[in-house]
Amino acid sequence: MLRIFVSSFLAGVLAFSSPAYCQQSASPTAATAKHSYEAQGPHDGELMEVGKGEYHVEVVIEEKKKQISVYLLDKTAKSYIAIDAPFLAINLKIGGKPAQFKLKPVPQEIDQPGFSSCFGVASPELIDALHDSHSDARLALKITSKPYVVRIVHNHDHAGHDHAGHNHPAPKKK
Repeated sequence: MLRIFVSSFLAGVLAFSSPAYCQQSASPTAATAKHSYEAQGPHDGELMEVGKGEYHVEVVIEEKKKQISVYLLDKTAKSYIAIDAPFLAINLKIGGKPAQFKLKPVPQEIDQPGFSSCFGVASPELIDALHDSHSDARLALKITSKPYVVRIVHNHDHAGHDHAGHNHPAPKKK
């Protein structure tokens, strides 16, 4: 059974406001994973390696709604990995001070009861901080008793687009 645990609790925990994150369409697709922080995931988010390619996360930022979704994917980035976690955490610095944001599980239709392959939070403060190159944002998690820390890199141009509203096929459940 996959489980996730988050370490290094820091001050600045913010609540989420809307369960509208992590929407998926029913048909599976193959994601293009280039094992770089610039690869795009199946929801047009930023695809990042977890560990040495053992897993992937897709970070989808909806600028207009000021919310973030994190999808957990397998090593091929073609299938979801659902875990039974109370939350994921993003640890970063805001104005040089440590902060933590909790991402609530947002189970998808394909997830078994009690498990989730997607986590999300609505937070203008977090979204704004992700645009600061000095925030050093990191997603801390544990999968099957192994801890992982993923540096969140969000540095592409947003002119003329928003990640929200894309209706791309989602990966299949693993």
